[in-house]
Amino acid sequence: MARARLPAVPPAAGSPALHGNLFALVSTLLWASSFPVTEYLLLSWDPMLLCLGRLAVAAAFLALLGLVSGRGGEFRRAPWGDVVFLGAVGVAAPVFLTVLGQSRSDAVTVAIISTALPLIAAIMGWVLDGQRPRPSVLVGIVLALAGGGLAALDGVHGPAGLRGGEVLVLGSMTLWIWYSRAAMVRLRGRSDLAISTLTFVAGTAMVAAVLVVALPLGLAQPRLDLRPTGLTALLWLGSMAIGLSVLLWFAGARRLGLTVAAIHTNLAPFYVMLMALAAGGSVSGGQLTGAMLVAGGALLAQLNARTRPAA
Repeated sequence: MARARLPAVPPAAGSPALHGNLFALVSTLLWASSFPVTEYLLLSWDPMLLCLGRLAVAAAFLALLGLVSGRGGEFRRAPWGDVVFLGAVGVAAPVFLTVLGQSRSDAVTVAIISTALPLIAAIMGWVLDGQRPRPSVLVGIVLALAGGGLAALDGVHGPAGLRGGEVLVLGSMTLWIWYSRAAMVRLRGRSDLAISTLTFVAGTAMVAAVLVVALPLGLAQPRLDLRPTGLTALLWLGSMAIGLSVLLWFAGARRLGLTVAAIHTNLAPFYVMLMALAAGGSVSGGQLTGAMLVAGGALLAQLNARTRPAA
């Protein structure tokens, strides 16, 4: 059987590239907010219950957008075998690994690990599509990795040591890149909204099924925060940091390719620092330098781009 390949994306020049970069930038900004919000909610939520809560809110938000926009028909004409598979492996598993990993690590460490996304995307595109990254893309990835690490580490005391959750987070990032590729191939021809909604609904059902077993066995605890502050944080996490962010991620990846879109995620540590600044913290020159390195890497990776599979 011929290997499924990602659809080609247009050259990274002109309006499509501008829109793609804007989508990727806003998506990363929203996604970055999930780090501090998740850390806050883990103080009062069991990790598995938090997985279910953030997925359920995201799925409900996406489904509401679909109904309001008149795309409900796409939900009924879905290849449910592919949807369930993608929802389980590409949505439920990464969310579970991310939350459980962060519960055994810290937001700074998780932000640092997230800077590996463009490297994972490039390697996966090379292995699965045979598309060797162009030298400018490789240099752009190196700049983005350096900038993301600098933004995460400068001005803080560094991660609180490795505590075992880091491997889970790295596994989550790998599964997320796989899901992004597989969803655009297996659900080709459907809108980003339909893809996101269907797979997140399936992922929510999978996590709920696991909890039905985990709670009686004591693998998960009925610990959650239903006070207004906790619910507000959960609503933001599910609807904006996850739901809307995923839609914009797909929109950016289709226009730029997965590797270039993933380079934008290296700004996540810098955005987390800006959120700390808004809460009374500070941003250092090193963090600003890191952000400029990431931006330069994203720009370099798009120079002399040709039509290619979205790797």
